Amino acid sequence: MAAGQQRDIVPKDRMDLTRDHALDGLRGIAIVLVLVMHTLHFESVRPLWSWVNSMAKAGWMGVDLFFVLSGFLITRVLLELREAPNRLSVFYGRRALRILPSYFFYLLLAVTMLLLFTAPKHVALTREMLPWLLLFLQNFHAALSDPGTNLGPLSHLWSLAVEEQFYILWPFVVWYVRTENLARVALGFGMLAVLCKLLLAALNAAPHISYVLTLTRMDGFAAGAWLAAGLATGCPPPRWFKPLAWLAALLLLAVLVIDGNGSPKHAWPMALSLSLTPLVFAGWLHGALSSAPDSRLRRVLGQPVLKFFGRHSYALYLVHPGISILLLQLLMPLLRVWVPGNTGRLILILLTWLLSIALSLLVDRLIDAPARRLKQRLRAAGPVPQTSRAAFG
Repeated sequence: MAAGQQRDIVPKDRMDLTRDHALDGLRGIAIVLVLVMHTLHFESVRPLWSWVNSMAKAGWMGVDLFFVLSGFLITRVLLELREAPNRLSVFYGRRALRILPSYFFYLLLAVTMLLLFTAPKHVALTREMLPWLLLFLQNFHAALSDPGTNLGPLSHLWSLAVEEQFYILWPFVVWYVRTENLARVALGFGMLAVLCKLLLAALNAAPHISYVLTLTRMDGFAAGAWLAAGLATGCPPPRWFKPLAWLAALLLLAVLVIDGNGSPKHAWPMALSLSLTPLVFAGWLHGALSSAPDSRLRRVLGQPVLKFFGRHSYALYLVHPGISILLLQLLMPLLRVWVPGNTGRLILILLTWLLSIALSLLVDRLIDAPARRLKQRLRAAGPVPQTSRAAFG
């Protein structure tokens, strides 16, 4: 596409994509999918409820959307810091302030709850897992554990370990690879992840291993990084990318229908599903970035509800499993007596969402807001390179 024909991805006054309303909307969709997966569980008294339960399990894809968004946004930040002499301290300082305060706050609450209020076997497993959690290695602990091992309020933290491990390596790739070659390198990372998943499936490895390992999940980050690299150089994705994303969505739907479950339980369906979701969500992200400011897609993604969930997605992701399990243990026995059946379960779901939102707002006010103020002090020394602010249409 000629330079004169290029169209800005986002309005000129919104070039800071970390505050783009459309990206907040995508984050909102991601966290809603995860909340649905972890909270919507009904008694299968009718086929409709069985179908709802099956569809709710597909909410695992929300994590993949988070990975794609993270790969895109963090790669843009790394490109902007590329020439800064203090880039290492700025990047890792900001990441630490973004992730660690809320993470360790929730970890303290969840571990305390497990040690005080659960069965002895869960206490022993919590103590065994704690060093892994402190070092952000819990995804390896999950891969080495039996498939049925479940620590409730701690099990979902594997995705944070995957993200932090990827970003130990990725800054140095972005800073030492020429910008014009970065898209090809990101594509190579993505292809390596797909090959690892297919190899594990061929070896008949337990499906949960592919689900939690960094090496098999880095194609989500790579897909977002590939788009960010194209944005930095002003090179749009090839014409075939949009049809490919649609084809990936259709194939993903087919795999889930054939497998008969929203969350694949067998090696090959798991490998194929995990390989298709980065393409699907990279297509979503590119659609949001390349749409006109007044397009229908941007209007949908800019809805206040989605933006609200998106802005509080990290805290919501952290706290909702603990709230869900606590309410399940405390209230479900009473609801079975007073409001039996799926009506009681619906009340439990609504309470879980409301309390999760309330706690996430409290975390934002007491923990995240002070951390954000500290982040403002970590600034790059020198100007931001203009190459990272190029646009493509």
